[in-house]
This record gives sequence, structure tokens and C-alpha cells, in this order.
Amino acid sequence: MVPAAAQEEIPADIIAAQIRSQGFPCEQTLGAERDPLASAPNETVWVLRCRNATYQARLTPDMAAHVERIE
Repeated sequence: MVPAAAQEEIPADIIAAQIRSQGFPCEQTLGAERDPLASAPNETVWVLRCRNATYQARLTPDMAAHVERIE
């Protein structure tokens, strides 16, 4: 069995694919970390590190991600 917390994890490559589909460049995915302080119920915030930029991606089910470049 996989722990519930592990089931909730979203791989960095999936987040990178989502932001790329919205027009944000992410040349090479370096990793992603969940930001529990910025997250809310039904709204998970991830910090995605790419070779060319770092983004904060706010993921809400059935909606486009709200993406902000932070570095």
C-alpha cells in the first residue's frame, strides 16, 4: 500500500507539462516542492524549479494553473 501523502504527490514533470501547455518555458525540470503554507483546500501550491526559471504554480482541480515566475 502507498501512504495517502505519497498518493497526493504530483511529479515535477507533470507540473512542468501543465505550465508548458500554458505558454511558460521550462527547459529542464529540476524538481518541485509543495508549499503547504500557501496551499488551501482544493488548491495546492507547488514551487517548480526549471533550468531557466523557478515558478510558483497554484493548482486547482478542473482549472488552468495560476503560474507566477519567482526567479
